[in-house]
Amino acid sequence: MNKIKHEFDKLFSEESRFSEANEARIMQEITARKNTSRKRSWQYPLIICGSIVLIVLLAVIVSFESNISKEESLALWLQKSGADEILYEEMNVLQKEDAFIIYKVQTDSGLLVHATYLIYQNSEWVFQDNCTNGFGTEDVIVHYRQSSNLYCGAVRSNSLKKVIVGQQKAKLLEVANEGMFWFAFSKQPGARVVYEYMDGSMQRMNSIEWSYTDIDDRVPVLGNMSGQQYKVQYTGNAMDRGNNEYTSYPIVVEPNIEKLNSGDVVYVNAEDGTKTIARIVGLPGEKVAIHDGTIIVNTISLDIYYGFATQMGFDVFEVYIDKLKEDGATFDENEIRKYFFWNMDELTVNADEYFVAADNWGHGMLSKITDAQIIGKVLGYEAGEMANEWTETERSLYDAFREQNNMEIFRDVDPLTIARVQLYAKFLADEQTVYRLYTTRENYSKWSEAEHMRQHTQVEAESNRSWAFEMAKAMENGTFKELPDHGGVILFTQNESDMGYQMVRNENGIWQVAFMPIQ
Repeated sequence: MNKIKHEFDKLFSEESRFSEANEARIMQEITARKNTSRKRSWQYPLIICGSIVLIVLLAVIVSFESNISKEESLALWLQKSGADEILYEEMNVLQKEDAFIIYKVQTDSGLLVHATYLIYQNSEWVFQDNCTNGFGTEDVIVHYRQSSNLYCGAVRSNSLKKVIVGQQKAKLLEVANEGMFWFAFSKQPGARVVYEYMDGSMQRMNSIEWSYTDIDDRVPVLGNMSGQQYKVQYTGNAMDRGNNEYTSYPIVVEPNIEKLNSGDVVYVNAEDGTKTIARIVGLPGEKVAIHDGTIIVNTISLDIYYGFATQMGFDVFEVYIDKLKEDGATFDENEIRKYFFWNMDELTVNADEYFVAADNWGHGMLSKITDAQIIGKVLGYEAGEMANEWTETERSLYDAFREQNNMEIFRDVDPLTIARVQLYAKFLADEQTVYRLYTTRENYSKWSEAEHMRQHTQVEAESNRSWAFEMAKAMENGTFKELPDHGGVILFTQNESDMGYQMVRNENGIWQVAFMPIQ
């Protein structure tokens, strides 16, 4: 152990005998003209002798490089890779004649840590895999590669207690004052990665390479139905992740399907004759397997909320067990373990089939279905069904302001109601009204109405419906705090996070919305 570090440190502490600079200097001395006054007859023997010396020197270099040890060879490889310091080394990790090295490199943008796996073949080190992580943010980063089943990550704090990869505990390294770096090898593709923190909390992590964290996991909201679309009141809990997903309002079904993509939700005739909904995860021609509660599609783990076993919003087995114990529930821990660590051998999805999974695996489908079983594609909720979450007064204020564009309508109206009216406009994808409810007070305006309309496309407006709806609901129990200099803020809690909606009095004493909600 530490043989590589010893050789690496020696390279940096001693000037290389065979550096390019030294070779150039030697060649220059050998071939330089010694004295322009000497006879040319002496030049040729000197050049010949110099060439012989150079050839001998090169032969020594080749001989040196071909006879150095594996450790010296690896140290040279790391030097060429720009390594500043070796943090960890291990030989014969997955097989004989391999190496796993963790080293750091200081760059202009900050410290990077490289975890590199190599195999020694034909007297040289052959690169197999590498994962690189920085410490620029508080975000955890997980990396996974199929080639060597290498998992690693970095956290910019020392709050980690342990990291679990599959069924094993990963190794943790402290990296100076930067934070924690962890790594593990697993023979299983798609192994679950769970962080346990010092405070006892646990969190399941996604892969940075296959992360879908930018996907909106809320139920989509449509403005209006069209064509042959129709509504169905679904009452099952196959898609329930803890917030009554797809059951709070009637769902909209599109019977005319041109193409289905991974992630689409479909209305299905189950084999027992009932109708249910499920999500497409495997397309025709793809190979699907399930390892320890994670769906693997074409050997890649599906790192998204519907890609692994969850129960009522819990995706970590240990956390769910603790919750049941806290509630005093009676349960069979072994059966729950089987559910969270579900396994299924790899299968191929045929041309006329799809592989579907309910978001709540234990109460829905997790199997192949045929084209003939699909009734239609589930688009989400219709906005009209959700509009009643706003009060009649709030909807009337919106209608009046939209028609008159006169802030006097809001004279003596409380700030919370005005904020919810703006959210109602956003829910209806009426960005013009959204903008006109923003403050016009000097030093608060951020952009023009024309710029606002250019920035907010119809596609974006549609995706904001769910956001506006959830913000309005969370704001129902909010409190308003007035601040100096015409300001104020609506304080409320959303998804256990403290939120604020900033308000400003205009020159006429009427409250308007500042440009950005604060968090």
